[in-house]
Amino acid sequence: MIAAIMVSILAVGQTASVSEQGQKGTDSIQNVIVKPDFNKGLLELGLDSVSLAKGDRFLVEVSFEGRQVAFGEFGSGQPMTVDMPSDFHRWTPDHPCLYDLKIIVLRDDEVVGEHERSFAMRYFGNWREENSLNRFALNGLPIFLFGTLWTAPIGESLHNEAIASDLQRIKDLGFNMVRVRDEIDLSVWLPLCDRMGLVLWHEGFDEVASRLQDVPTVEIQLPMDNLAFEEATDNYVGYANRLYQETYQGFSAAVIGQLADTGTNANGLLSFDRSKSKVDEKRLFFINRKISHALAE
Repeated sequence: MIAAIMVSILAVGQTASVSEQGQKGTDSIQNVIVKPDFNKGLLELGLDSVSLAKGDRFLVEVSFEGRQVAFGEFGSGQPMTVDMPSDFHRWTPDHPCLYDLKIIVLRDDEVVGEHERSFAMRYFGNWREENSLNRFALNGLPIFLFGTLWTAPIGESLHNEAIASDLQRIKDLGFNMVRVRDEIDLSVWLPLCDRMGLVLWHEGFDEVASRLQDVPTVEIQLPMDNLAFEEATDNYVGYANRLYQETYQGFSAAVIGQLADTGTNANGLLSFDRSKSKVDEKRLFFINRKISHALAE
């Protein structure tokens, strides 16, 4: 059991994607603070480092799948709060719904700045059961976070497409979370995890970990080196089935094995170059999905 977990930077209160598609206009908008309020059904916005002039107006458009669902118009210095639809789409690993946000700056009815990004409506917190077990909660409901460790190959610098491919592989294995120890570019990782429906468990955020020290988690190291395909698969499924039973005993998150070999460690589910799978991925998908949905049964 991990005494003090390093929780995902996505798993803290109201959070938003930081996916930024681009800016247009003569004046650029920088440091847009996006704060979805899940419980109140609101979207709060803040702008920093914006070249403003008296009389500037801000148009805020929120769209979902190409259809506008919310709108607001604000003057300089006004609080920018937009009412989301009462039936707004909630982000979950199974349904990673993202909204598109556009902010337009008007000066004398001319567009002088434009900013676009995506965000999610979700809330991560704690769920304490009647028997005092403390669990993770997503959108007010308990969730079991189940993933594998991602480690950058030693001596390798992966491009964004390779990272996206790794994350998609993790998702296709039935996990809802990825654990990362390495230093990573959050501007790349957060949008990818948002779109794929993965919770990012990134170590090093001690101020967050201190809030959730009593959430029980487990880490399972799997020996994969020199095991035959069927033996490696049976070994994994055996551990996973035992873990499934433990979810009802109070575990709230688990990390099992690692995605791929790293060069010095050959215990990955995949080979170093990702070309070979050491396990039956279909069998892993079914048991992994069963575990990640255990608290929803």
